[in-house]
Amino acid sequence: MPRCELLTPTKRVHLFTFPKYEGELIGLAILAKADLTYIRQHRGDNYRLSSWLSQWFTCTRNPAN
Repeated sequence: MPRCELLTPTKRVHLFTFPKYEGELIGLAILAKADLTYIRQHRGDNYRLSSWLSQWFTCTRNPAN
């Protein structure tokens, strides 16, 4: 059975390419105020880091652009 390809070759390269500029990398690692508010409201002190990592991973793997 042939393998199902979810991403085009161009999107796959974009997904796994490390950012070339420091600004791009910083933009991936910083959460917006709305994201931080969500984390504060829905997570206790012990789970804020895991919530941040989860959102960061989701955003970097599923960019809006």
